[in-house]
Amino acid sequence: MTEASRDAVFAVLLATMRPIASMLLRFGVSYRDFDRVSKTAFVEVAASEHGVSGKPANVSRVSLVTGLTRKAVRQIQEQKLQAKLPQLEIRSLPAEVLHVWHTDPRFYKAQGIPNQLQWDSGPNSFSDLVRHCSTTASPAALRAELIRVGAIQESSGGELSANRRSFVPSTLEERLVQGLQYGLRPLAMTVAHNASTDDPGLLRFQRIVWNYCLPKSLRGDMDRLVTKRLE
Repeated sequence: MTEASRDAVFAVLLATMRPIASMLLRFGVSYRDFDRVSKTAFVEVAASEHGVSGKPANVSRVSLVTGLTRKAVRQIQEQKLQAKLPQLEIRSLPAEVLHVWHTDPRFYKAQGIPNQLQWDSGPNSFSDLVRHCSTTASPAALRAELIRVGAIQESSGGELSANRRSFVPSTLEERLVQGLQYGLRPLAMTVAHNASTDDPGLLRFQRIVWNYCLPKSLRGDMDRLVTKRLE
């Protein structure tokens, strides 16, 4: 990278970081917190992407690539093993429950028109719907959360009806997490991918699409079709 290109990248990065810093400070995330997370990300990527012969990079290699000391790299790796962050969910469970309710024939009376569901009786109850989407989630917790945000309502007879097709977080903290997870994260992944290939045919468009009916074997064909249409 030339000095002029580096300066341009730094200028754009600074402009990009300003709204991120504003957002994080508003929620009480300090620079020390951000620094800790950033160092962990740099160490993880350097270890996984800058190794030799398909093996993870060792401490010395990670230190060389990231500019961190070997002591700092070891500390980050040890801390990560001792206190793992929770696994990132690539989907929003409340959103998926509403989506399946509107699109799975077991739970709708016509495409896009969801049935009223019993709480936990019969083969197509609300509890069955939640268990279809997650084997670990609590149906009672999902019901309470969806009622709280007004996405569903419960009749006096105990039947549950869907008021919305999509799930909109009700708190500022939930919106922050959703914005980072479904906005900044996939956008950053697309930018990183497009900046790492010279083949125009491998470039990606930035879109988020859910479709539970498309087999994984047809994903490549679908990507090429979408790319051709968007061009």
